[in-house]
Amino acid sequence: MTLAGVLKGAQVRGEVPREWRELRVASLAYDSRRVEKDTLFFAFAGARVDGRQFAREALARGACAVVSELAPSEDMGAPASAPWIQVEHGRKALAVASRNFYERPDERVSLGRLADLARLAVPHNSRGDAGPSLIIVGDVAALAAKAEQPLLAKVS
Repeated sequence: MTLAGVLKGAQVRGEVPREWRELRVASLAYDSRRVEKDTLFFAFAGARVDGRQFAREALARGACAVVSELAPSEDMGAPASAPWIQVEHGRKALAVASRNFYERPDERVSLGRLADLARLAVPHNSRGDAGPSLIIVGDVAALAAKAEQPLLAKVS
């Protein structure tokens, strides 16, 4: 997938050069230790550590570009020639990029399919009792609560 495809819908500041938009993206990471060739690296400003400090390491490991809400900084280690894309909100950009990169998984999951998954995930023990082995949290749990049939067996 190209950088343009991955960042489609993200709020990018300024114009991304054409040659950068055509860069190949093989994976996404916000931890520089997980960067491999053609990884799109997200550098976040944190409470204790500024993620831009890890940009040089990410680029040395093969990152194709860096995405951050902050501008590149020479003293933080990012080379001036490195592709650096500024966005309005780094974590939202990562969410949009993940959705694009993984081909919109939220559009492929339905409550019916979750119910099927839950039924398959409930193993039977030697007495024939079913015990849940799948825990659903967050927004999916809220949707499950509104479902006509329960997604999980009740814990006894």
